[in-house]
This record gives sequence, C-alpha cells and structure tokens, in this order.
Amino acid sequence: MKAIKDIDGTPIKIFRVDDCEWWFGKTKSAVKKAACANSGNKPHETEVEELSDEAAATLMFDYGSQDGESTDQKRPMIEQLRLACQGRITKPEAFAFSEY
Repeated sequence: MKAIKDIDGTPIKIFRVDDCEWWFGKTKSAVKKAACANSGNKPHETEVEELSDEAAATLMFDYGSQDGESTDQKRPMIEQLRLACQGRITKPEAFAFSEY
C-alpha cells in the first residue's frame, strides 16, 4: 500500500480516538491535542491509537449511510483518507465515526 503523504512529504496517518472517532493527522500527539480541543476532554481522558497499514486497507468505511443504516457503499479506510485529505492537511481532522 502506498503511503499518503502531505505536500512536504510527511506521512498522513489514521488514528482511532476513544472508541468511535477516526481522525487523520501527521502525529499521534497532534491528533490527541486536536481531539481534546474538539471534545473538551483532558488528555488523560482521551485514548488515541494509530491504525496499522493493514487495518487501514481492510477496515471499511460505509459512505452511503445517512441515517445510521449500513449500505453496500463501502471503501477501505485508506481510500477514505485519500479522499478526505486530498494529500494536503493543515491540522488533524475527524473524518469518520463508528456507531454502536
């Protein structure tokens, strides 16, 4: 799998924040800081884990759902990242959410 890189050559990665948010960013610390600012949580209250390349290629993003119902419109998370960041980011951003 070809890594997605910012215009400066820095790899852009996918991170799981807590149990249900998916963010993209360059570093775990930058994503954690942005996620805490977004949620109002303290850093010790927020879990951030980098998604492996293998998981990014196999975990599916359901892009057809508007009402919480699953559809057949799915793509790998790595492809969603490619579309969401367009190869240039200025700050970490949330781009997908899981629902239980």
